[in-house]
Amino acid sequence: MYLFCFIVSTICMVLFFRKWKRALGFTFFGVLSFYVIMILWVPYYILCNSLMSLSWDYPIKPESMAFISVAFCLCCVISILLKGVLIPNRKILNPAAIYVFSNSVRGRFFAFVAFVISASCIAALFMMKGVTLDVGNYGTRFESNAGTGLFTILSYSMVTVAVLRLYRNPSLKTLFISILLVLTYGMLLFLTLGGARNYLIAAIIPVLLAGYSLRLISLKLLSLLGVMGVLMITSLALVRYGDSVGTGMFELLALYTRDTVFPVGSLSNIIDVSMKHTGFDYFFNQFYAIIPRALWPGKPIYLDTIAYFYTEQILGYGKGLIIAPTGIGSLYIMGGWVAIFIGSFLISMFFIYLDYYALRRSVVFYFCAFPSIFFAFFCFRESMELGIYKIMLHSLFALGVYAFSRGVYSILPKKQKAFRPPSVSRHMAKTQHIS
Repeated sequence: MYLFCFIVSTICMVLFFRKWKRALGFTFFGVLSFYVIMILWVPYYILCNSLMSLSWDYPIKPESMAFISVAFCLCCVISILLKGVLIPNRKILNPAAIYVFSNSVRGRFFAFVAFVISASCIAALFMMKGVTLDVGNYGTRFESNAGTGLFTILSYSMVTVAVLRLYRNPSLKTLFISILLVLTYGMLLFLTLGGARNYLIAAIIPVLLAGYSLRLISLKLLSLLGVMGVLMITSLALVRYGDSVGTGMFELLALYTRDTVFPVGSLSNIIDVSMKHTGFDYFFNQFYAIIPRALWPGKPIYLDTIAYFYTEQILGYGKGLIIAPTGIGSLYIMGGWVAIFIGSFLISMFFIYLDYYALRRSVVFYFCAFPSIFFAFFCFRESMELGIYKIMLHSLFALGVYAFSRGVYSILPKKQKAFRPPSVSRHMAKTQHIS
């Protein structure tokens, strides 16, 4: 059953890729994330059990795997059908149109303002926290980062700067500089946020996808870089947890990779538990996180989200730890298998309409929304509502930075064009005609 589900889902993924490969956006990356997390774990488990004799048990029952595969195929079918209607290839914003904006005065000034804001926020984070890799366990790190949300979110404007720079001068040299820029940014956040890896990988992926769209890198190289990125993130986990290199290192890397990329073990804890489904109460609690602590003095560090419900009510852990239920798991907690099928349909529509506005309607929206594309991965790796929250939050704040840059530019003094009286102009025209 597992291999059969994997093969059927892979066929759907191939059909989806052929249709969407020219429109790299939220739908493409979101469905790919769904496939990687919920489907690709099957061959990974088989390889690890065969090559390393790890004896990992399959975390999902065969019938549950079948339902998940149906939900994934539903996402693929919906995306394929709507692609030709809403986002036909001939009407997608091409690199030339994006190049015009990135080279325009407003595009350049937007990049300058975004860079200043991002650099200022990073500097503020270092002044407040410094290097905090030794802050302690997960809970301690989470608590130490309380109150830094606004600086972290605004600092993400550095990704917009890197993408704008790449489209302004599409070359391998600029691609390297843009990757170096976001890599430096991500490592600085990794150091100051106590080993948080999310923003590091989130910053690199949009630049790589933009490089692929500009045909600066091939699909094979992009896939290779993706594998290298997984290994890098896993290696950073070794640094964060202070593991030493020695005997059993490959098994430890396999374990960290499984927990980082394929956290499907959470599904067995959720689906096999007999419980009353929570509905949407915990779903909306996630969005309270946007309220600043200055406006909500008693704001709890741990909001009553679906992830916290899973950690506390199902796993029985106390405060100081949040375990990801995965996107499928969060939907199941809300309403069982019915919620999974309805949620798969709705998240597909959400991604497609984001791409509709980013790839067809507005170059500005493209540059503001596209850098948050990695958080589509959160929809399936962490929980559905967290991914949606992250996408909306970073896109809206990027739009805010753009609006701020436009406001500042509008009040700046402009160079006045030299005035030439019409009579003089006519005289010059006659002179040129006679000569």
